[in-house]
Amino acid sequence: MLPWIAYGQNSEAFSALIKHSADKANSTVAKPALAFCLAFVGVALSQTMLGPMVPVIRVTYDVSLAQNGLLPFAQGAGCLAAGLIGIFVADKYDKRKSMILAYAVYNAMLYVTALLPPYWMLVALFFIIGTGARLCDALLNANMAELDANRKGFFLNLLHGFFGIGALVGPIIASAMLTGYGLGSSLLSIACLSSVLFLCCLLLVKNGKRTSPAEKTPKSSDQGPALPVLLKSRTMWTLGLCTTLYVGFAIAMATWIPSYFMEMGMGSFFAASVVSFLWAGIIAGRFVYSVLSLRFSMKKLIFVSSLVGGAVIIAASVVNTVEFLAVAYAIAGFFTGAVVPLCIAIANKEFPGASGRISSIIIIFVALGIMTVPGIIGLIAENVSFYTAIFILNLCPIFIAALSFSLKVK
Repeated sequence: MLPWIAYGQNSEAFSALIKHSADKANSTVAKPALAFCLAFVGVALSQTMLGPMVPVIRVTYDVSLAQNGLLPFAQGAGCLAAGLIGIFVADKYDKRKSMILAYAVYNAMLYVTALLPPYWMLVALFFIIGTGARLCDALLNANMAELDANRKGFFLNLLHGFFGIGALVGPIIASAMLTGYGLGSSLLSIACLSSVLFLCCLLLVKNGKRTSPAEKTPKSSDQGPALPVLLKSRTMWTLGLCTTLYVGFAIAMATWIPSYFMEMGMGSFFAASVVSFLWAGIIAGRFVYSVLSLRFSMKKLIFVSSLVGGAVIIAASVVNTVEFLAVAYAIAGFFTGAVVPLCIAIANKEFPGASGRISSIIIIFVALGIMTVPGIIGLIAENVSFYTAIFILNLCPIFIAALSFSLKVK
């Protein structure tokens, strides 16, 4: 029986989410879990709110399109740098303190951007912000993975569900701020909102259990598999490639789907709304799959869900009507949204004691997805056709399903 059908037939299944949050025995885990989720909302807000501001920055600084492209490139390079740094330091030092330090640095840089410094300095700041935010990303995933040895999928999907909320509302807040206020004030608002979430995180994380009884923090002499072991692991590479494909798919969708819908004759508002439909599906999927991961094999969840999600959007591409595509992307978002947290959970289950290195390696694969897939789709659209480019992009979930099927895990 398909997992979501079995889930739907059990009226008591959804109560598991409340039970696991309210259980007295887990009260010390709930506080740090909520703290990490709030911090991840802050990371998502600041990262996605900067997107709509890039065109305004171009006008404000009077720079060329090529020069303006340095800003997202600097953020992407910062993501790659964060992964490389995290590989060597994430498991050597206290992960909570390291996460707090990374968040504090990148949050401070947000305040500096509000001063509207010279453009070359702004590019450097975007690199530091990208590095700090993604290093915080890796450490939040590592901390969350260590909360409970038996419910990694539950907590990681919960964490990424909150990220999705931040990613959904971030651009909306940014657009509203830019309409009523100047660029400097808008950037300052990002920094202040991020700080509020950071303070809430600090207050919550101060108390609470660090790890579950089943998974104590390893000593320095026993920090899980060494880096060469992880890099040689077929499982780690497969999970990493699944992550690259999914992140590339999601970012490329957000980048090119509005343009594709406008080419089909839709207005800019509806075209942009499709991305919101996609993210709404992703958010709902992550919260639902947090509970499903307690009942079903995480490998099977990735395989079946990616296969179904891919089939839906491929069918929509064949029909190629605006209404069908819009609904299909929301459905695909629901079924595929849990791919990354499930990949991280599987990796941590297979290689216990190396959560920092694992999350950092995943961040590198995230950077590869961000820096390659949207550009490749753009080249295909320019040199072949937009339809061909979108159709190839819609095949990504099928490729993820094929990769997950080859995993040698339970």
